[in-house]
Amino acid sequence: LKQIYQVILALQSVSGWTWDDKKGCNITPEVESSWAAYVKIHKQAAPFKKEGWCHFELMSQIMPSAA
Repeated sequence: LKQIYQVILALQSVSGWTWDDKKGCNITPEVESSWAAYVKIHKQAAPFKKEGWCHFELMSQIMPSAA
């Protein structure tokens, strides 16, 4: 769970993408090329192209924040 949480945190910091707990990054044709390049390097991100993670909000409450 911690690894998935960290993958999503990284996805949220990518410029030009948005995160939604239901739709994931909701990659559109306009940003498909940047998604393909990202996933080539970060293979764990692939499931979140158009699908979110319903546990993200709960995990954000229980995970320690970086200082």
